[in-house]
Amino acid sequence: MMYTYGMRTIIVFSDLHSLFNPTFDYWKEFLSHLITTYPDAFILCLGDMDTLEDEVYQTYKNRILFLRGNNDFNQILEETKLDYTSYGVEILEKTGTGLLADSCTFRIEGLSFHAIHGHQVLNQRWKHPATRQEWITYRKALITERKNRGCDYLLYGHSHKYQFDSFHHLINPGCCNEILSDGPAGYIEIQIEKGRIKRIHHLVEKK
Repeated sequence: MMYTYGMRTIIVFSDLHSLFNPTFDYWKEFLSHLITTYPDAFILCLGDMDTLEDEVYQTYKNRILFLRGNNDFNQILEETKLDYTSYGVEILEKTGTGLLADSCTFRIEGLSFHAIHGHQVLNQRWKHPATRQEWITYRKALITERKNRGCDYLLYGHSHKYQFDSFHHLINPGCCNEILSDGPAGYIEIQIEKGRIKRIHHLVEKK
């Protein structure tokens, strides 16, 4: 399904991995900051919130579209083939992670985007740091994914590294967690005007 939005600004972030932070307060502040700073923007999380906190999804689900990453709870249940009964179902229902989509496709001012976490196109687990050959293989898979989806741009995360490939139309906001980021931690602001990307700004998070 293709969703169409009239908004001209997209805020994209990924890989917060909140379990690596000793307190949840920072992530609440970060999400609240996005909502307050960009009240008219379409805000998208590309996955790996990596949290069991019910407050994330219940508080922000009406303003932020959360996709599922490979470290989100229900993905881990699937990969390890754990039983969804009892504890599993209770957590899934409580956090709402069972409702997270693996991908989404949307259009803003005639420009189409397909968004995924990024692990879906890989045949093996991503390693940090990745080798040059792993980057080449990953980029080829992402290019193929964008072409197969027939979209103007592919948004993806997973690698923890900010990238904007203007030739192949691949955009990665990088990682919001400075502990795990391959480069400056942050998120991106995409401004669209007259059916094209006017500006992509990588905003570095400062504590």
